[in-house]
Amino acid sequence: MSGVMVVSAVFPGIDWAKEIIIDTGDYIINYLRSKGLEPEVLGKYMVRKPTLSNRLRRGSAGFIIYIGHGLAKSWTGSIRLGYDISIMGALVKDVNDYLLSNRIVYSCSCDSLRELGPSAVKKGCIAFIGFDRKCLVREDDFDNDNLIDVVDVLSVPVRMLINGFSVKHAVDAFKIGCLWYMEFADRGSEYYNTMKRNMEGIGWVGDGDAKLF
Repeated sequence: MSGVMVVSAVFPGIDWAKEIIIDTGDYIINYLRSKGLEPEVLGKYMVRKPTLSNRLRRGSAGFIIYIGHGLAKSWTGSIRLGYDISIMGALVKDVNDYLLSNRIVYSCSCDSLRELGPSAVKKGCIAFIGFDRKCLVREDDFDNDNLIDVVDVLSVPVRMLINGFSVKHAVDAFKIGCLWYMEFADRGSEYYNTMKRNMEGIGWVGDGDAKLF
């Protein structure tokens, strides 16, 4: 593996998912450094299409980690959904997802496994891990003790891949992590349902046997 890029993108101003995006990004970056890897980092408030496109064109990172907002066809980065995205353009969508070719991607964002992942794989992306539905965090329902549980689970695919496991094993480990936390939650609670929904939503396209090392 030639390197790791971490893209952690939030909206300027009010962003309901700001804390989970920043905390997950920081957790992953610190973990990578603890393993002797210095990731290329792009974030947090001014992540725009030209910047990421240039980084992907110039860089050699073989593992791309995106943590932020997304739609079925795109990563939205630091632009708000609706009017802004139509003017500014999404970070990555079908017109430039070829930039993910020859890379393994972990897309920690809503809906991106539905269309962006398959499109990127058709254009040469080795494997794409993502979610086929809304990736729930429900920060308004979590106390500070529970937020770290979500951060922990969201970082599992990265830890698995960095330690030499395959894409499909990384996804399986995420699901096991969700199940483990669900064992300690009240069935039907927001916490339980969030873990359950994320467990059911994660998946991969491309080469499930692919490894970073």
